[in-house]
Amino acid sequence: MKANFLFTMLFSALLFIGCSTENEEDFLIESSSAKLSKDISSAKMVKRHFKMKAYGDWFLVVAESTECNGLPQYSIQGQGNATHMGAITVEGKICAGPPELYFISGKYTSANGDELTWESTEVFFDENGIYAGGVFQFVEGNGRFSNVEGTFTVNEALIIAEIDEQTGFPLGGTWSNNGSGTITY
Repeated sequence: MKANFLFTMLFSALLFIGCSTENEEDFLIESSSAKLSKDISSAKMVKRHFKMKAYGDWFLVVAESTECNGLPQYSIQGQGNATHMGAITVEGKICAGPPELYFISGKYTSANGDELTWESTEVFFDENGIYAGGVFQFVEGNGRFSNVEGTFTVNEALIIAEIDEQTGFPLGGTWSNNGSGTITY
C-alpha cells in the first residue's frame, strides 16, 4: 500500500514538473512551421499543355503613344476559355507598327482572380500585312501561377471594322484567336 501511494505521488510530481505548457506550445509552433516550410519548398513546378480560345474587341487608344515609342496604341478586351483557368477575361495592349516593332502584351484573368501576364516574342502577318498571330511568353502570374513559365502560339482572325479616312489608321474592330503551348507552374 505504501509502495502504491509512494509511486502515485512520485508519478504525479514528475507529471507536474515535467509538463510545461510553454514548452509544449513552443514545440507545436516549431513543428508546424517546419512542416509548413517543408510543404512549400517541396512543391514541384510541373510542365503542362496549355490551350486557349478567346474573342473580343480592339480599338485605337492613341495614335502616337509614349508607351509604344510613338507608335499607335490599341487596347484589346475580351473573354474566352483557357486550360488550367476555365473562363477568362482578356485585357491587353498592342503597339502597332512595322513587323519588327509590333508588340502585344496583356493578361488573362480567371474567375477566381488568378492572372497570367504574357507578351509577344514573335508576330505573324498575312499577305495583306494584317496581324495573323504570334508566339507569346508567360512573363508573370499570381495565385497558383506565381512562378509561371512557358510559351504558346496563337492563330488570330482580326477584323477591321472602322478606319480613319484622314489618317488611314484602323480605329477598331473585333478579334478571335486560339492557341496552344506549354505552361509550367
